[in-house]
Amino acid sequence: MVLTVLKYLLDSSSWSIVHRQERRIALPSPLIANYGLTWPIGAPIEDTISATQLIFKSIPVRYPRIKIINSHLGGALPMLLQRLDNQYRWAAPQMTEPPSTQARRMWYDTVGHFHVPALRLRVVRR
Repeated sequence: MVLTVLKYLLDSSSWSIVHRQERRIALPSPLIANYGLTWPIGAPIEDTISATQLIFKSIPVRYPRIKIINSHLGGALPMLLQRLDNQYRWAAPQMTEPPSTQARRMWYDTVGHFHVPALRLRVVRR
């Protein structure tokens, strides 16, 4: 694993926060693990939650120069943006920008398992 922060390559002694995070998320929900769904839907669900947490903490607004790259097209985020926009005012009243606007400040990889409609949705929402 290569980890860079502000263009500095961190050595393994600097990875303690990464390792703590890995241990924290290493126990998947029984709703996913007990049905053999850890890889089929577990990763995209984690990507959705991760991107949404960044948005609801206004990280893209507070740190506009950081390039945040979300995996797997952001999971289900493109399908949830309208719902998040409709509900953020009461769910997170401290937010100054709608979730869809903040989502446009982030980057997304194109690992969608060759599903063209998902890729098109991500491009249209951009």
